[in-house]
Amino acid sequence: MIIKTEKIKEGFPTFNYANVNAEENIPLIKSMFDYLKIDIKDFNDNSNGNPVIDITESEIKSIRNRFSEIKSSYTLYLYNLIRKDDTKLRCEKFEETLKNYDFIYQQLNNEELNSINNDLDFIISKLLKIRELSELTNLQSFSIRDIRQHNISTYSLNNAEKYGVLEKNYNGDKIELYATFDELEELYNNIQKKSSQNLEKSSEQPEKTGLTIEQMKSKIAVNVEPKDILITPNKAVYSSKNSNGKGKVVKVSPQTQLDNGCIAEYFVYSKLIEKYGKVKWISGNAQKVLNLTDVDDSKGFDMIYIDEDNNERFVEVKSSQDKSVKIKISKNEVETGLENSNKYDIHFVNLNENQEPVKYSRIKNFFEFQEGEDFFNNSKFHVETDNYDIRAKISDMDD
Repeated sequence: MIIKTEKIKEGFPTFNYANVNAEENIPLIKSMFDYLKIDIKDFNDNSNGNPVIDITESEIKSIRNRFSEIKSSYTLYLYNLIRKDDTKLRCEKFEETLKNYDFIYQQLNNEELNSINNDLDFIISKLLKIRELSELTNLQSFSIRDIRQHNISTYSLNNAEKYGVLEKNYNGDKIELYATFDELEELYNNIQKKSSQNLEKSSEQPEKTGLTIEQMKSKIAVNVEPKDILITPNKAVYSSKNSNGKGKVVKVSPQTQLDNGCIAEYFVYSKLIEKYGKVKWISGNAQKVLNLTDVDDSKGFDMIYIDEDNNERFVEVKSSQDKSVKIKISKNEVETGLENSNKYDIHFVNLNENQEPVKYSRIKNFFEFQEGEDFFNNSKFHVETDNYDIRAKISDMDD
């Protein structure tokens, strides 16, 4: 395959050849390859890596934008689909499906997306398991919120005492969820069943139902907000006898380290949910703390969220009770971080001796280095190469 570079430059004078995969180049790349009558894979297979064209990130972002546009229509479609289901798990299925909706795109094969021939509507239809998107757009519009309010109003009017019990035992979101399919009576019956079971099991060992560690330190009602910070390498090993307390190493048991990890992840997850809403906690700690089932410790990060610009961010949470920053990081986390350096952040939670968060720092693009730098030699942190321990200084940790 011979491509006449000068002719291409002549036909596409605004193309950024210094950074071929720049966002502004994507429409031009599609036009260019359509003009050349080849796909990106064909070009990359013959270019010897100079350059490598990759529009995957742009395609994923377009898919996420499309998902956002059709979410309200899909919610109505899902409601119509599930309300015909004659089971007692309709509310749970509805809630779980919508909770995972914003992250369905992660099921995609990224290599296949690096193409100018993607039919995004077909891809989205396949992910949502519907024949075509017109099934969503042709729906008769109605308000699920109005349905919920109607069912709550009717139930509370006819069952005032029972509704009072619901309000004492559940938050508004749970009540609204069950009102979706007019199952508030089922929710009330659940309370009665649990009360009966608790009486029968009063002499037995209580079941594990998530949270613990003092209910995640009473749901972590600590007013600590995240702060973006910069870090620099720190090769010093501080003595535990340091008299002024700065850089003091706090020795904790392996179990306390595990507990600190759970607390820190739960704290960060709560903060991200509060700010962004679209957050998925996927580490094993999510199962321990919130009984979430869709977890995977092999991903190389703890959670993923969609930010205010509709960009995905990967979050790896690290915690410490030390004043210095020493981070243990796995080979898998390093590989994932280097492959996704423009969206991989470290969220560092500093805990006091009572395991309460006292400082919360975010190190954006942790694995993004300056020209000529790499993981082992950079201006951000020092790596102890035998075990991937990372040492760094955070400027505001010493005040």
